[in-house]
Amino acid sequence: MTFEENKHVRLFGYSLVLDKSKRIFKDSIALPSQVSEITGICAYLDNGTEHGCHGYLSLYNEKSNEQIINTLRIANDKGNFNDKLVYVANFPNKNNISYTFELGKVVDKIQPLKLVVLIQYKEAI
Repeated sequence: MTFEENKHVRLFGYSLVLDKSKRIFKDSIALPSQVSEITGICAYLDNGTEHGCHGYLSLYNEKSNEQIINTLRIANDKGNFNDKLVYVANFPNKNNISYTFELGKVVDKIQPLKLVVLIQYKEAI
């Protein structure tokens, strides 16, 4: 990718503190209006020092129901963004993203549990 192609790539972050008494979560991620193409997704869980905490994430275009990611296993590993980035090519057409997240069995009940989704996108010029 040349510098000119890369110059309008941005990053959007979504995070949500999860209720540990539930196992399945469904919600919507409101994207910024200038998103023209989603090029990558990086997701992880934050449960403090409990590194066995994991779950499964699926992402969809909210209006067309087009699947962006099907059942990505995410964990509390705090790995490097570039190592965890999943490349996708999705054109949301000013739609939001909906997700389904299923929590695994290992969760530290004392420390807060947070789902973090980082979305790499190209801006509309």
